[in-house]
Amino acid sequence: MNTDFIETDRGTILSNGCEYFPASVLSKLLEMSRAGVYKAAARGDWPVIKAPGRGAKNGVQYFLVPDKILREINEILDGGKKAVASDNHSSGKTTVLTLKSNEYHPNGDTIDPLLMHHVMVAVDTMLTKNDMVINPAKKADLVFLIHDCCKATGVVTEEIVGRFIKLTG
Repeated sequence: MNTDFIETDRGTILSNGCEYFPASVLSKLLEMSRAGVYKAAARGDWPVIKAPGRGAKNGVQYFLVPDKILREINEILDGGKKAVASDNHSSGKTTVLTLKSNEYHPNGDTIDPLLMHHVMVAVDTMLTKNDMVINPAKKADLVFLIHDCCKATGVVTEEIVGRFIKLTG
């Protein structure tokens, strides 16, 4: 069972740079039964990982949904505003933000918004967990640094985030 993941505030987990959804979250968002989610996942051959969970002997199943469904979910969660990210597959496709100026970040043209979202959530979660406060400018630099490291390694882990946070003192 995979245990190399980070839980998100959306009720999902991030593993290997991709966001996986449990059937319970998908059923609420897509207004279908959990059984319907399992059937759709089987029909669509959605990648699945298992994570430890309450009441699940073999782990809770989390699904990597197709891009079309991810866009629909993001629209629902963002209240119709532009989605944070649309590509969710490890096929190498990524939605990239292009900054007008690279003055603040030398690799500003290669930011993965979904990864950035999860890095920011992971940093905030760990800071809260360790009862730490970092000044906003340092925190922004920290988030960019962790983003670049995680993008290079292809995975976001609590260990990576923790190591960088320890450097801030």
